Formats: sequence, structure tokens, C-alpha cells
Amino acid sequence: MVKSQDKYDVIVIGGGPMGLSAAYHLSKRNAKTLLLEQFTFFNQLGSSAGVSRQFRLPYPEEYMVKMVKESIPFWDELQSITPISLMDKVGTLWFGDPNVHSSEGNIKQAEKALKDQNVPYTPLTSSEIEERFHFKNLPSTYTGLFQADGASIDLKATIQTLYDWNKQSLFVELKEQSPVIEIEQKQNKFEITTPLGKFISEKIIIVPGPYINSVINFLHFHIEATYWNMASAFYKKVNDNIQYPTWFVFQNPEGENGNQFYGFPEVDWNYPGYFRVASDFVISPLTSPNQRTLVPNPKELAFTADWVKNHMATGWAGKFVPLMGKILSDLALDGRTPFDISHFAVGSTFFKQLKTK
Repeated sequence: MVKSQDKYDVIVIGGGPMGLSAAYHLSKRNAKTLLLEQFTFFNQLGSSAGVSRQFRLPYPEEYMVKMVKESIPFWDELQSITPISLMDKVGTLWFGDPNVHSSEGNIKQAEKALKDQNVPYTPLTSSEIEERFHFKNLPSTYTGLFQADGASIDLKATIQTLYDWNKQSLFVELKEQSPVIEIEQKQNKFEITTPLGKFISEKIIIVPGPYINSVINFLHFHIEATYWNMASAFYKKVNDNIQYPTWFVFQNPEGENGNQFYGFPEVDWNYPGYFRVASDFVISPLTSPNQRTLVPNPKELAFTADWVKNHMATGWAGKFVPLMGKILSDLALDGRTPFDISHFAVGSTFFKQLKTK
């Protein structure tokens, strides 16, 4: 028998930044909320590890540029409740072969999307990129764009701010080490079973990152997903006068080398004196998050190191956290949101219903 105190307006499954943000917005509407995290809060087992994310406006799709613009007031709101700076505004640089279409998009398409959304940016030639941003040995055919509102997100501080709010809220209950082991629908309500007990709610928000299938399988759905165990490395600055923006380079692959890289500048909260560069490709994709390892692929690291050596004067949905929390809380409580999410109606493409006995 489930006790009455175990009944909630909304149960959020997944205690990463998206789940914490959803609980934050639910609490602001006085919704009794339970947040379940299968590991411990502040873990490094979510969609991507590390404590920095890129805040950027360049996207090849206009609706994505619009969504980033819409997220800014929510970042401002979140910043207003903490004295710790959540972002380090350094700008965003996209550069490389203007004809390359990568997993991040295309430079020409991004320029069009920025123009259509009236977002200011500076177009750049190859020589201007080298002179202004300290890259070197770039092909003369490379072009780029710089958008000054880009930033490095202090994800650790962002998560801490959301966690502290929820911890102090009268409307939110936080439970860690609480993996979902069963979901049953009974009389238009969900009964969620965890090692800590059973909990009931009419509404659930499911945001467990890469572990999505371990939850939605209980609802007889499965998402077709490919997982990347991506490698990144820190490089020591030898010139304190050089500060990179957040950046991404578009290049054609060369054999196993996907040749796509992105970088973060030096920040106070993440190995001061070093900047981070990561490969935006993997040689061997995974089919489950349980296959990942904390040991990076040495070939991917070597490709990254070669690019840094040759082109740098050595010396990724984090941006949507507060906005997505608002959207998820709207959907849970109202069944709708004022924000345009029609572009994410991809269930028929990526989700399939599992056969039941």
C-alpha cells in the first residue's frame, strides 16, 4: 500500500542539469515534485562529463538560434539567485571549410540563420582568424564567423545553484541512488518503483540522459540511439596573453580521423592555466552507455594533439538547461508550452513501441 505522502504532482526521473532545472521550475509553480537520481547528484555519468559547456548562438537551423535567444532570460534569472558567475563570456568562433557539413552543421547555413534572427556576428577570412584568434597554418580557403555573445558555461556552478534551490524548496524532494526498477500505470497514475520504495504521480518527466532506454522500456518504448565515447584533453598555455573563445572547426575527414574539433578557453573553475580541446567524432560508436570507458581512445587523442600542435598557438545542450527546465515543467503541468517545440517532434523517427506479451 502506497502512503499518501508518497504521492506527488510530478515525478522527475533523472537528476542531472535538465532534471534539476525541471524541478526548479515546477517548484516555482508550487507543484509537489519528487526528483529521482539513479546515481548520486553531481555525478559524471550523464550525457557528457566535465564541468564546462559552450553557450553559443551559431546554429545552421534558425529555430535553434531562436531557442538560444529565448534561453537568455532564464539564464539571467538563474544568475540572479547565486553570487557565483555561471558564464564566462568569451565569444564563439566557427571556422574552417565553408563547404563542409558536419554533425554541428555548416558555416554558411549558420550565417543565414543568424541573419534571419537578427543576431550580430563578424565574418572572417582565414588570415583574420589567424591574426585575431592565434590559430596558425590554416588553409587560405577557410572562412569563419565570430559571435560575441558566446560563453563558457560553468556547469558545476549551474548544477549547484539548481540543486541548492531544490534542496531548500518546500515543494521538492530529492532522492539519489534511486534507479527506477518498474513503472506501472494504474487508473491514470504512474506508480514508480525504486529500491527506496514506491511513489505515485499523474505526471512524470523522464530526463535520464543516455540511460533513457532503461526507463522508457518500462513504458514499452525504445529509442534508437548511437553513443559516442568522446575524447578530450587539456593543453597548458605558454602565453598568458592568449585567450581563445569557444570554437569549432569544420574540416573534411581523413581516413579514421574525423578531423572535426572544438575547444574551450581557459577558465578559473576548470584547470586554470590550461585550455581544453576535444574531437567531435569517434572511431568506434557504442550501442549502450554501459559500454563506455573512462580511458579515451588513443587514436582520437593523437589526432586531436596533432591538430593542436599544427594549428594552435598553445601557450555542447548545456546552453538550454534553464529553458528546457521551463518547457518540461510547462508540459508536465499544462500539457503545452508557449515555446515552439514542433521541430523536436521526432518520436516516429527515433522511438519504437516494444512488443508486449
